[in-house]
Amino acid sequence: MKIINYFITYSPKQRLLNVGYGKKVDLLTIAQMIKKITNSPYDIQIKIPGYGKEYSCDTRLLKKEFYFTPTHLYDSIEELYAWYANNKHSISMNDFID
Repeated sequence: MKIINYFITYSPKQRLLNVGYGKKVDLLTIAQMIKKITNSPYDIQIKIPGYGKEYSCDTRLLKKEFYFTPTHLYDSIEELYAWYANNKHSISMNDFID
Protein backbone atom coordinates (compact mmCIF):
# COMPACT_ATOMS: atom_id res chain seq x y z
CA MET A 1 0.00 0.00 0.00
CA LYS A 2 2.91 2.35 0.69
CA ILE A 3 4.13 1.88 -2.86
CA ILE A 4 0.67 2.48 -4.35
CA ASN A 5 0.21 5.58 -2.22
CA TYR A 6 3.60 6.91 -3.32
CA PHE A 7 2.70 6.58 -6.99
CA ILE A 8 -0.71 8.16 -6.52
CA THR A 9 0.86 11.12 -4.69
CA TYR A 10 3.98 11.66 -6.82
CA SER A 11 4.80 11.52 -10.51
CA PRO A 12 6.94 8.43 -11.06
CA LYS A 13 9.91 8.50 -13.44
CA GLN A 14 9.06 5.01 -14.69
CA ARG A 15 5.71 3.95 -16.12
CA LEU A 16 6.07 0.23 -15.44
CA LEU A 17 7.73 -1.30 -12.41
CA ASN A 18 7.89 -4.75 -10.89
CA VAL A 19 6.64 -4.85 -7.33
CA GLY A 20 7.69 -7.96 -5.49
CA TYR A 21 9.46 -9.52 -2.60
CA GLY A 22 12.85 -9.14 -4.28
CA LYS A 23 13.89 -12.74 -3.58
CA LYS A 24 13.24 -15.98 -5.44
CA VAL A 25 10.55 -18.19 -4.00
CA ASP A 26 9.14 -21.34 -5.53
CA LEU A 27 5.43 -21.57 -6.28
CA LEU A 28 4.97 -24.59 -4.00
CA THR A 29 6.20 -22.50 -1.05
CA ILE A 30 3.73 -19.74 -1.93
CA ALA A 31 0.92 -22.31 -2.16
CA GLN A 32 1.91 -23.74 1.23
CA MET A 33 1.83 -20.23 2.75
CA ILE A 34 -1.64 -19.62 1.32
CA LYS A 35 -2.85 -23.00 2.56
CA LYS A 36 -1.61 -22.22 6.08
CA ILE A 37 -3.01 -18.66 6.14
CA THR A 38 -6.42 -19.74 4.86
CA ASN A 39 -6.57 -22.91 6.98
CA SER A 40 -7.38 -24.80 3.80
CA PRO A 41 -8.07 -28.53 4.22
CA TYR A 42 -7.12 -29.23 0.60
CA ASP A 43 -3.90 -30.92 -0.48
CA ILE A 44 -1.60 -29.09 -2.85
CA GLN A 45 -1.22 -30.99 -6.09
CA ILE A 46 1.42 -30.30 -8.72
CA LYS A 47 -0.22 -30.88 -12.09
CA ILE A 48 2.92 -30.55 -14.19
CA PRO A 49 6.13 -31.44 -12.29
CA GLY A 50 8.80 -28.80 -12.77
CA TYR A 51 6.34 -26.23 -14.12
CA GLY A 52 6.54 -22.77 -12.57
CA LYS A 53 9.44 -23.54 -10.26
CA GLU A 54 9.78 -20.02 -8.95
CA TYR A 55 8.19 -16.63 -8.75
CA SER A 56 10.50 -13.67 -8.72
CA CYS A 57 10.88 -10.28 -10.28
CA ASP A 58 13.59 -7.69 -10.73
CA THR A 59 12.88 -4.83 -8.31
CA ARG A 60 15.91 -2.67 -9.18
CA LEU A 61 13.88 0.07 -10.93
CA LEU A 62 11.44 0.19 -8.04
CA LYS A 63 14.29 0.62 -5.58
CA LYS A 64 15.65 3.53 -7.66
CA GLU A 65 12.24 5.18 -7.70
CA PHE A 66 11.06 4.47 -4.19
CA TYR A 67 12.92 3.42 -1.08
CA PHE A 68 11.13 0.50 0.49
CA THR A 69 11.81 -2.33 2.83
CA PRO A 70 10.09 -5.44 1.53
CA THR A 71 7.62 -7.03 3.89
CA HIS A 72 8.15 -10.74 4.34
CA LEU A 73 6.11 -12.57 1.71
CA TYR A 74 4.14 -14.57 4.29
CA ASP A 75 3.11 -11.36 6.09
CA SER A 76 2.08 -9.74 2.80
CA ILE A 77 -0.10 -12.70 1.81
CA GLU A 78 -1.62 -12.79 5.28
CA GLU A 79 -2.41 -9.05 5.14
CA LEU A 80 -3.92 -9.34 1.66
CA TYR A 81 -6.07 -12.31 2.70
CA ALA A 82 -7.29 -10.42 5.78
CA TRP A 83 -8.19 -7.40 3.64
CA TYR A 84 -10.24 -9.51 1.24
CA ALA A 85 -11.90 -11.38 4.13
CA ASN A 86 -12.87 -8.08 5.76
CA ASN A 87 -14.08 -6.49 2.52
CA LYS A 88 -15.69 -9.39 0.67
CA HIS A 89 -19.12 -7.81 1.11
CA SER A 90 -18.07 -4.87 -1.07
CA ILE A 91 -16.23 -6.83 -3.77
CA SER A 92 -17.98 -7.78 -6.99
CA MET A 93 -16.59 -10.10 -9.64
CA ASN A 94 -17.56 -7.37 -12.11
CA ASP A 95 -14.74 -5.29 -10.59
CA PHE A 96 -12.28 -7.74 -12.16
CA ILE A 97 -13.87 -8.12 -15.58
CA ASP A 98 -13.28 -5.68 -18.44
